[in-house]
Formats: sequence, C-alpha cells, structure tokens
Amino acid sequence: MSAHGPDFTAYRCGDYLESPCARDGYYSAEDQWWVVVPKAKAEEICNVGDKTPLGFLKIGSPGVDGVSFGYRSGEDGIWSHEPILNEYRKIANDFPEFLHLYKQRHLQW
Repeated sequence: MSAHGPDFTAYRCGDYLESPCARDGYYSAEDQWWVVVPKAKAEEICNVGDKTPLGFLKIGSPGVDGVSFGYRSGEDGIWSHEPILNEYRKIANDFPEFLHLYKQRHLQW
C-alpha cells in the first residue's frame, strides 16, 4: 500500500468504485455498523507477522471475529477473509449482489 492508499487498479473493484458506497460507505442502522467503508478508508490487508500484502482489498466487514469483506487480487466478485485461519470465501458475484444479499440478511461469510 502506498502512502496515498491502496492500489485499486490491482483489484477488479470497479463495481464498488462506481457505486455511491465508494463515496459514502454503507452504514447498517440495524447492526449499528459500517458494513462498507468509503474508498478513502479501504485498505489492503497485510500479513500480521511480516507485513507483506495478502492481495486482499478490504472494503468493509460484518463487525465480528475480525472477518473482512473485499476483493482478491486477480479474482472476480466479493470475498470474505477470515484472519485466524487465513481463509477466503467468495460470497457474491459483484458488489450490487453483495449489498443486496447483506440487506436481505442472506449473506453468508
């Protein structure tokens, strides 16, 4: 990550960048949590030990267990990252589907 933030061009995240959430984020009043952060607060996740980038652009989280929502370098769709086991799971085909599934309470991470 540079001093100016993540390299968005390394991720297939145009659907997020073109959405209002890239500017405003998405706050869930029901969960009292910023599920999606504005792009100014997006970050590339790094290995805790040696600080090497994991190739994961975090754009939000469910607010539990350190899980992150975001994009994997070289992959399509929205993924969850579970930090304890360092596991990834594809949870939506694109950003609009991700947001819809979350709002409908059908998102499984």
